[in-house]
Amino acid sequence: MLLRLQRTFRDWDLLFQALPRDLGDALQRVRTGNFQVHLDHRHLDHVVNRLVMGIIMASMFLGSSLLWSMKAPPVVWDISIFGAAGYVISLYLGWRLYRAIRKSGSIDSKDP
Repeated sequence: MLLRLQRTFRDWDLLFQALPRDLGDALQRVRTGNFQVHLDHRHLDHVVNRLVMGIIMASMFLGSSLLWSMKAPPVVWDISIFGAAGYVISLYLGWRLYRAIRKSGSIDSKDP
């Protein structure tokens, strides 16, 4: 416990010593327009695509629910046409997302 506390204190001490210098350097780079952020990513295309698909699907579902509940015209048999169409599209997108996830492997799999 004492060793852990000493390490924590040492880490915080190093942070407080380096922070003013690093922050000053970062602010100087922002002022001169030389501040750059480099990201190195690998194999994120599928993850980003699925995330975007999930957001679009959820948005379509929520928007369709609002249209349906407010009975937005045009209405047939007390059902908003655009609300029902949105539900169908969101279900299709959800099915595609589910199928893509199932194809990639089990969520519980320990393999990367």
